Amino acid sequence: MQKELIKQLFRKAFTNRFPGKRIPGNTERMEREGINSPVSVPDDYRGRINYEREKCTGCQLCTKVCPSKAVVYHEEENKISYHLLRCTFCGECVEVCPVQALTFTQDFLLARTEKD
Repeated sequence: MQKELIKQLFRKAFTNRFPGKRIPGNTERMEREGINSPVSVPDDYRGRINYEREKCTGCQLCTKVCPSKAVVYHEEENKISYHLLRCTFCGECVEVCPVQALTFTQDFLLARTEKD
C-alpha cells in the first residue's frame, strides 16, 4: 500500500482543481499547465433550470408537480421562485410548463460563492 501511495504522489491528476482554469482555443498551453479539457455534455442533459419571468403566466402547474417543493408560487407578484438547493432535477416542472418558462440549461457547475 505504501508503494502505491508514493506512486500516486508523483502522477498527474485526472481532475482539475476547482474552480477550473479554462483557456479556450489554446490546448497546447492547457496540456503544458496540466489542465484537462472540459467534458462535453449531451443535448438532453438536465443542468441548472432557467426561469424566464416574462414568459410565466402564473398557472402554478410547476408548483403542483414538484416533488421536492423547490418551486414556490408568490401570489402578490403572480410569479414563482425556484430554490436550487431543494431541486432534484427530475424535470417535472420543465415538462408541465405550458409556455416553456422553465427550461434546462447545459450548466453543470452549480457551486457558487454567492449565498443567493
